[in-house]
Amino acid sequence: MADDIPSLEDFFSLTEDRGVLKKVIKEGKRDIHPIKDDTVVVHYVGTFHGGSEHGQKFDSSRDREEPFKFRVGKSEVIKAWDLAIPTMKPGEICEIVAFPDYAYFDGKTRRFEIELIDFYGNDVSDKYDGTLLMSTMEKGNAAIQPKPGVTCEIHIKGFCDGQLFDERDISYTVGDFEEAGIPEGLDRALTYMNKDGKARVRVLGCNSFSETEYAQHGLPKDSPLEYEVTVMSCEVAGKYKLALKMYHELQGECFSVVTDGCKEDADLKKFRVTLHLNKALVGLKMKSADSCLKECQDIIQLDPLNEKCFYRQGEAYLLRGDHEEALVCFKKALRVNPENSEAARKIKMCETTLSDALRREKTMFQNAFKRLGDTTSSGVVDEVGRDSASVPVENTSS
Repeated sequence: MADDIPSLEDFFSLTEDRGVLKKVIKEGKRDIHPIKDDTVVVHYVGTFHGGSEHGQKFDSSRDREEPFKFRVGKSEVIKAWDLAIPTMKPGEICEIVAFPDYAYFDGKTRRFEIELIDFYGNDVSDKYDGTLLMSTMEKGNAAIQPKPGVTCEIHIKGFCDGQLFDERDISYTVGDFEEAGIPEGLDRALTYMNKDGKARVRVLGCNSFSETEYAQHGLPKDSPLEYEVTVMSCEVAGKYKLALKMYHELQGECFSVVTDGCKEDADLKKFRVTLHLNKALVGLKMKSADSCLKECQDIIQLDPLNEKCFYRQGEAYLLRGDHEEALVCFKKALRVNPENSEAARKIKMCETTLSDALRREKTMFQNAFKRLGDTTSSGVVDEVGRDSASVPVENTSS
């Protein structure tokens, strides 16, 4: 039987103890790799390596005719996969041999043929609809961030279907993406970055170019675009920080004002509310949900039914990704003014997002229970050492 086992001489080791071996069968398209937190999409075929079951297939996404997705570095799969996948390039096909301590801890060695179909970062689109995906490659200096209104110098490389179509240095004010000639999604992604940070960004749909801009670049309409962007420098203090300073000084002067009668009291209160509203707006522009919400709390103390306050509270909760609280705030704004079309639009958006999230969660649990049922009916054994026919999820039992 040993003579029938193929040699591993053409494999190279990914670990010092040779617990995970790899051989490239087909080279990938570009010299980029998945990183931690990326979602990867793969096809794979798993067989036993060595022993009486050598060569027998125990699992295959190709047989199911459905690619397998998981997040890198989150222990969602066996250790061998978390080590091997980040070494792959898009389109690459490889074989890996995973010895027991890097597989299922059952004394049996596995062999996988894996094809890396796709990989992408976290969804940072405002509607979480997959139109803006971002992978943070280098975090940079978190003390200096390219918020709206701040002038930044960035270096970009734009790719369409793996081909470079745009590479340049840009100096522009964050938010003025049209003047810079970049997609709105790339501009939005910058607000999640830091000075000296580097990211990989995928844009499509509403976060990508217009039809005219696609034509100007000679690109197929609606093609997904990928950018590698580096933030080389950005202003520590932009125009919004100057505005904040001015509003703060005006607030200080309000406390020294002596009023004479109810009308002046009302006028002063109205002015103070306006200052807080402006500071809340600056907080939104600078993507600081906390500062915006703080100003809104001060407004409510002065004017409990302020329509703009409720609307900006909703916007701040959207920045946090809290669509439930945002929905409550937008509904309050609409109750104060039933003609507020923007509040009505945001209510619809929040309800759609929450409904989609509930549907995805329901589908996830249905699929999980279905997989559990399939596993049980096929006689698959659990973590006591027998073989799993499920996807290569790590068994942490020893």
